[in-house]
Amino acid sequence: MSLTSIEFLTIVDQTQPDSVNIWYSDTDPLTVFGFTIPVVDQNGNDSTQLLLSAQQINMTINGYNYTFVIQSRISKTVTFGGNNVTYYFFEITPVQIDSLADNTPIIPSQIVIAIPDTTATIFFGGDYDALLNNVQDNRESTNIMVADRYKIKGGPGSLNPTNIDDIITLTAQKADIQDSNYSTTGWINGRYEGTPTDSTTYGGLDSAITGKTFEGSYFPSSITTASINDQISSSTILYTDYLSTSQDDLPSQPTTVQTKYYTNGAAISNSDNTVTVQVFPNLPPTYLDIYIGDIITMANGPDQIGFTEYMRVDNIRPSFFNPQLQILDLTRRWNGSPFGSFSNSVGRAVFKISNLTKIYQLRGNQIQGISKGRLVIRDSSDILTIDGLAQVVIV
Repeated sequence: MSLTSIEFLTIVDQTQPDSVNIWYSDTDPLTVFGFTIPVVDQNGNDSTQLLLSAQQINMTINGYNYTFVIQSRISKTVTFGGNNVTYYFFEITPVQIDSLADNTPIIPSQIVIAIPDTTATIFFGGDYDALLNNVQDNRESTNIMVADRYKIKGGPGSLNPTNIDDIITLTAQKADIQDSNYSTTGWINGRYEGTPTDSTTYGGLDSAITGKTFEGSYFPSSITTASINDQISSSTILYTDYLSTSQDDLPSQPTTVQTKYYTNGAAISNSDNTVTVQVFPNLPPTYLDIYIGDIITMANGPDQIGFTEYMRVDNIRPSFFNPQLQILDLTRRWNGSPFGSFSNSVGRAVFKISNLTKIYQLRGNQIQGISKGRLVIRDSSDILTIDGLAQVVIV
């Protein structure tokens, strides 16, 4: 079984943070997932700028040369041997390496070649910026003129400068002052005045995904709650940025609220797109109505335990045979949820779902779905369960 990134970094911190370390699988085919590189090289030089702008790393492992493409990086400073040691942890596109003889350790070369991205922000203002220290003359203003107030025209009590006539005729010398953006309509409207436009004004589309960012830490489904809580309490969790489609500041588990409806007892097959419901008698007003567009669910099996399938209400119409019954036209398996178990002929209470949330991982300006597992929310310490569609589920 391969180490998690947390386990790998814990070992690095305790053994050799000042060396190059490889994070790889311990079963064939051997696969490299990442590595650490200390900021200070063997010659005592600080390599921070190079490691920040690197997009690929060339490295020799057991005599073979490999090129690794960097996906993400974080820096970490630990105390080792009485000194503070800073290193970068790189996650890479996984690369399979040549199999080794039994019990042969993977030994990375302590000489690595970082291939920088010359368009990265760190390049500007750096040692390799060709425009560093370049200068240009001041530009004259197009509408601001020089007013010579050191030489008063008209004698005592006059406030007019000597070149007042030229100023009036707009022929005075222009001032060496660059025009301010605040005199530019495009700048003023965009920042202050505003314009009544939206995406449809220019034939565009609104964002496909909207949400709020937060910090979280992902764990596979096999990791127990007790193990996660231990890492939370010991502050050994690495947090990264995620995007939540929830309208709340932080994502949370979806909630179910019982409506005033229940099914008429007929079994519901996977091919049924309609459900007949009726109102519970003598219910308090706290039980909810159902409206078109609502997301609903029902409990599974004859014992009605657990919620699996979400369904969207597309239409509500009365039954032709019994006006006291209503028929719900549904979109089954809404948002990719699995089919529920409704084959037993029992009446089922209908629940309304709220706060359905999807989670995406942020990598720069890209978003990626996450695998089925568990996610710790940094600001709340909540542990959410994520299904295979990156959706927070009810547990």
